[in-house]
Amino acid sequence: MTVVSTELASRVLLAAVFVGASAFEALRERKPSARFRRGMAVSVALLGLALAVAQSMGFRVEEGGLAMGPMVFAKQAAYVHKLTFEGKYLCSIVSATLFLGAVLFTPSAPLVRVRMSRVYLMQALVFTLIEVQKVSSFLLFGALLLLLFNGAVRHHARSLPEDERGQVRAQAFLWYHGVALAAIGASLVLRLLHDVGLVIPAQVGGAPGLLQTIDLALLCLSSAIVAGIFPFHGWVVPFLGAPRGTIFLPLLCIEVGLLFFFRLYAPIVTQFWSHSFLLIIVPVVGLLYAALLFFAETRLKRIPGYLYLSHISLMALSASGFEEMGMTASMLDGVNVLVAVLGLLGVCALLTSRFGVRGVLAPSGLGALFPELGVCYLVCVLSLVGFPGTLGFIEEEVTIGQGLEHHAFLVGVVAVALTLNGFSGFRLFARIFYGQPVEGRDPETSLSFRERAVIFLILALIVLNGVAPKFLLRALSDFAS
Repeated sequence: MTVVSTELASRVLLAAVFVGASAFEALRERKPSARFRRGMAVSVALLGLALAVAQSMGFRVEEGGLAMGPMVFAKQAAYVHKLTFEGKYLCSIVSATLFLGAVLFTPSAPLVRVRMSRVYLMQALVFTLIEVQKVSSFLLFGALLLLLFNGAVRHHARSLPEDERGQVRAQAFLWYHGVALAAIGASLVLRLLHDVGLVIPAQVGGAPGLLQTIDLALLCLSSAIVAGIFPFHGWVVPFLGAPRGTIFLPLLCIEVGLLFFFRLYAPIVTQFWSHSFLLIIVPVVGLLYAALLFFAETRLKRIPGYLYLSHISLMALSASGFEEMGMTASMLDGVNVLVAVLGLLGVCALLTSRFGVRGVLAPSGLGALFPELGVCYLVCVLSLVGFPGTLGFIEEEVTIGQGLEHHAFLVGVVAVALTLNGFSGFRLFARIFYGQPVEGRDPETSLSFRERAVIFLILALIVLNGVAPKFLLRALSDFAS
């Protein structure tokens, strides 16, 4: 059987398209009057999505008999072309779709000037992280991405002087990611020493040596910080809760965090420390910690951060103690988190663009002004708390089923945390979207067709994959195996 595929070409083109767009925007941004160009951004996003889909498709050529009617007239070889889907490229499709959603959510006049050259470059590096095979290459490109993140965070903190806690959030983000960069640098040094023969590797099948153990610990530390796993979570809620007119930076940070989790943290823990009591109990504490803080929360802008913190803890727990099906459940949860958090961040960005920095602190009565935002908020939160009929329900079912087989005592903890999250989500929905609108909110600032379209896209992805999850489950199962 022969396989004819556009895989090689699409691998190069997918990142090259965004690098080219970054170079073009860098030239254009030299002018102080340069503004966000949605037409170009949408075109680049659609082209990237098309290339990602082409990358995942392949034509398989099979040999068979040539039949005409009920009789076989010839025995010579005939070729039947079948279109197949490669689940391992699902990450690129998801990332390209998220980028398109972020572009559509961006308002015509963002609060802060958008440097799209940096956004395109960061997205190109995300596609590169998805493709690279060697751990050393992954660490190099990951370190470059973290440096770009740090520069973007500093720029955002300086651009919003009315955001009084902006500098504090920026310092927390920079401190944590500085530690992650140091751990990545130390790991790269150890790998360089190994390549030149100064470090003798452990024997195949044997236990890792001291330096190999240090390297694994550095990789776990850096990936736990980038992913925001408890107790290295201090940057997550303040950073994701920062008021923004665009959502490129937080969304890309979540994507990179999940890539670090699935490429480094989960395989290392599964292979070397899967039975470690500490690596099982710590995610449980993180899950309960996030649920309790979310229970006491009243600010809209912090909701995405707490729900992400809950789910990254749940993914870490699945990777630590639930074996192969736990990894599939974690991947499914990762897709659910990306899509649902895109919706929640989009709701916050739309309100911030209309009402300023304080538009996402403690609003009320939004249901009368923006019913579409209420539906988007509710469906995204329901998916993140595992409500039946949503994508999150499938993941919660797999996780609890695996928990009963391996660690039955954890099921009660997970159920309590999810119940608290569900109650908090409904309570905040009633607080934010019911009641009388706050004075000073103009009822004429309704959503545009573009904003309604991206909200509909997010809802469709959550509901359709929740009702018919076979395709996504099959793709992720193949990828995990």
